[in-house]
Amino acid sequence: MLAGSVMVVMSACSMPADGEESTSPPILFGSWTPSDGTSVKTFSEGGGCRGFFYASSTGKPLDIGGPSTCQLSSQPDESGRFKLFVTQGPNEASYFVEFSGADAATVFAKNGKELYSLSRF
Repeated sequence: MLAGSVMVVMSACSMPADGEESTSPPILFGSWTPSDGTSVKTFSEGGGCRGFFYASSTGKPLDIGGPSTCQLSSQPDESGRFKLFVTQGPNEASYFVEFSGADAATVFAKNGKELYSLSRF
C-alpha cells in the first residue's frame, strides 16, 4: 500500500442527503466522462483503473501499457481535496480530487493546477 492513509476504491459513491453529515469519503467506483476530451476513465472493484495517469511534465494523459491501480485517501486535506494515487507499471503519480456531489469531481495536479473535471454516467 502507498504511504499515507489510503483505501482501495471499491464501492459506489454515496453522498449524504441534504442536511446529513457523511462519515465516509466519496468513492470513485464507476465510469466517468472527463472534460478534457480524453477517453472515459474507469475505476473497478479491487482498485483497477483506466485513464488516470497523466505526465507531470505536460499535464496530458500517458499510457505506457499494462494495468493501472488507483487508491483514494480516506480523509480530505485542509482544502477538502482527497489524494488520488495512480500506479501504472513502474510509474507512480498523485493528484488531488475535489468532489461536488455524488457524480461530479475535479482532478488537480500536485501543483494545484486543474487537470480536468469528471461526470459519472
